[in-house]
Formats: sequence, C-alpha cells, structure tokens
Amino acid sequence: MSCGRLTETDKEQLETWIGGSPKKFTLLYSFTNDGCDVATFHQKCNNQGPTVTVLYNPKGSVYGGFASVGWESSYTWSVDNAAYLFQLKFSGLRKCNRFPAKPGCNTVISSPDHGPAFGPGGCDLNPFCSKAPCLNGIFKLNGNMNTFGTNFDTAGLQSADINNGTMDVTELEVYKVTDGVRLKTVETQTEQCCLESAKFWRKTPDWNQKLAELLCKELGCYQGPVESAPGDVRILLLGPVGSGKSGFVNTVQSAFSERLRQIAQVGIGENSFTTQYKPYRLRTRSGANPNIRLCDIPGVRRGWGLDATELGFLLDGNIPEHYTFHPSVHCSTRSPGFVCKPPRGREVHCVALVVDSAPDMDAETADWLKTFTRIVNERSIPLAILLTKIDLACPTLAEDLSGVFKSQVIETKVNKASSIFGVPRNNVWPVKNYENEACVDDDVTILSLLALQRLVHLAEDYIEGQEIGITERDEEGNGRDHAGEIVESDTA
Repeated sequence: MSCGRLTETDKEQLETWIGGSPKKFTLLYSFTNDGCDVATFHQKCNNQGPTVTVLYNPKGSVYGGFASVGWESSYTWSVDNAAYLFQLKFSGLRKCNRFPAKPGCNTVISSPDHGPAFGPGGCDLNPFCSKAPCLNGIFKLNGNMNTFGTNFDTAGLQSADINNGTMDVTELEVYKVTDGVRLKTVETQTEQCCLESAKFWRKTPDWNQKLAELLCKELGCYQGPVESAPGDVRILLLGPVGSGKSGFVNTVQSAFSERLRQIAQVGIGENSFTTQYKPYRLRTRSGANPNIRLCDIPGVRRGWGLDATELGFLLDGNIPEHYTFHPSVHCSTRSPGFVCKPPRGREVHCVALVVDSAPDMDAETADWLKTFTRIVNERSIPLAILLTKIDLACPTLAEDLSGVFKSQVIETKVNKASSIFGVPRNNVWPVKNYENEACVDDDVTILSLLALQRLVHLAEDYIEGQEIGITERDEEGNGRDHAGEIVESDTA
C-alpha cells in the first residue's frame, strides 16, 4: 500500500496535537486505493486503535479528525475526550487549527452504516454513509458537517471555513497512529521544505520578473510562423470536465493583462460550464492581439458530450465558432453553420490535452482519453499535455511555485503522463491556474507562458511542415487550394 498524501509537516503537526511520545502514521484505508465504501472502511480500520482521518478537497483544503478509540461495526457512541477535529490547509494555504472535544460530549460514533464519524449522528464531521463514485478525480460524498461545532470547540468557525462549503473530496485517508520514531524518507523531506537543495529535472531560464516580461513581450507580439500562411495559430484545449481548460485561458489572458481576467466562464460541477466552441483571441495590456487563439470546448465526460466524429470536425475546421454542443445531438454535415470546405488556417494546429494532476488517473479514464488522442495523432497534429492543479498534487508548491521543476512528485506525474499517452516529456507541462489569488503572480505568469510558448512552437513547426508539403506539390503542378465557405469572426 502507498504511504499516502499526508506530508511530514502534517504528521509533525498532528503529532504535536496528539501529545506524548513520537508517533508513526500507517495508512489503513484511502479512497484512491480502496474506493468510497463503508464496508471496506470497517474491514480495514476496525479494532486498529487510535486513528487520524484526513480529507482533501478540490479547493486545496485539508481537514479531518483524530479518534483515540478504535472504530467498530457496532452502534456505539464514545465520550472520547482525547478526540479532536482539525484543519491543516484552507484553499491551498497553510492554516493549522485544532478543535478539541467539549467535556462530556459524545464525540465518536461507530456504526456499520457510516464511515469515520465525529459527533452524535456524525454531524460534526460525517464524511460518507454509502458508496460514492469517482468522477474526474472527485468523490461527491453524501455526508455532512451540519452541526459542526456542537461537540467540538471550533472557536466560532463554521463548516464552510473548513471545507469551502462542499463535501466533494479528491481523497480521504485513515491512518493508524502508534508510538514510535518515524523514518523520514528523501521524498517527504523534499516535499516538505528542501526543494531548494534538489536538482532541476527540467532546465528553464532563471525565474524572475524580467523573464515574465520577456515572455509577455515575445508572445504578445507573435505574428505567426510564415507569411504565406496568414491567420492565427489555433490551439485546441481538450480534456475532462473540471480539468482546467477555461481556467488556463483566463490565466494566460491575466498574464498579458497584468490583472486577473475571466473571459472564459469557469466553475465547479458535474457538467461543463463551457457549452460552445470558442476560439479566444488573446489581448495584451496595450490592446494588441497576438496571432494566437486558445480554442475552448466543453469538458468531455465518458458517454456524454463530444464524440470522435465531432473532434475530427473540430480539428479540420468544419465546426463554426460559437457552435453550441448538445449532449444528445451531435454535430453533422447538416448542422447549421457547418463549414463544408474550411479555408486554410481554420484547422487546429496543436492540441493540448488538459489533465488534473492532483489525483492519479485511473486506467479507464486514460483509455477513454486515448481514443481522442488517437484521432489527433492520425492527422499528425502535435499533441501536448497540460498538467493542472499542481499545487494540490504537491502541496509545497502552493507556497513556492518556482520549485516546480525540482519537485519529485511533479516529475513523476510528468513521466507517467508521457508514458500513458506516448507524448515526449518536453511536451508535458505542469501549470497552475488562478483560483484563489487576488492579483497576478510572476511565478504563475512564467509557468503558464512557458507552457503557451511550447504550444505555439509546436503549432509553428506543424504549419511550416504543411507549407513545405504544399510548396512541393505546387512545384509538381498538383497543388490546389480553394476558398472557404465561412465568414471570419472574432471572439473577445
């Protein structure tokens, strides 16, 4: 079994709160290993003595509870005065609070119908009482924190101050707590605070404000690869619902604007907030428009939304801008606005597969996405991968993003994505979208523009390769070009 996501810093904090001798933390149960299932929880965690339950949510918050009594499959309420609830992070930022049990209160409930539950009825913290499937790395729990603060002293904090008002999680872990000295591995030390002493696994220019300015200037005045191929470089963002496609559009536009922008609608939910095909043309602070379009489409879900035929139409330029996708009615040659003979420059020049790096991708999702990448590869269109939410995959990066190319966790994620989809590692780029920030940040700007620069270079090489092929055919007298049947439009 894996060692879990609990960092050495977190363990030290929990050890301090528990008190007494040094503690070891042994992972007994986790959603990603065992699924969200009450019976499995009790099978693995019953009669194990003191435990710590830790929840990680999509917004970067980490919280949970400690019970000094063991879990059982019996309807038993315990007055566990040593029990406490806690938070370690809120919205990606370090925030450590311990909420002790109120004297004489029933703080721990063992029930065959519930997972780890704290408070009568489990309503101070009751994560789940039935199975919850994993959708795009998110477990939508049916538990609650409705009476948070009733049996534990929360100093006036509400449940929303702990879990952002959602019971969605990317992981839940239960650790057995025993006395003993922990062996601190190199990985946990690096994860904690030693990125500065680690070696870079990918070389980039030195990160500073000057680099951010240079990238903005270079990409902000981009005019295209060749004069004979006028028009914008088109980069299609493809990925599951909630992976961060629209967020990447907003992050890049914020870098150019030097203030936070939200030109693409974003949100959290089972269904995609994006419903149309929108090729966003970027705009610099001075009002200039580089010849780069980030083409956003609805997030895809297995058995819902975009199919292989529609992706082919998108890549070839047949689908008109602002076309609205429907889950049950797919685009065809008879659809309104369908472009039968798209002009040169309307096709996609590079595809960026956007993947959430926080949870490990399951084999079923990977196989499903491979069906889309196969279509891209059949057309010889360059494929890259954007690994989003790296601050959740490697919590240290939430405080210092400049260490991303030293992080062993992120390097492992990059290598794994490269292996799964057959993409060269230098075409796999970790990124972080703006989510909780109030202003632009140089590190976020640099990381997003380095990724955009790579996407543009891939598209540029593809276009130049096409031009060479067209020139060779023209010289042989076989070159034929035709005008398209569409009126160009712009998307703000």
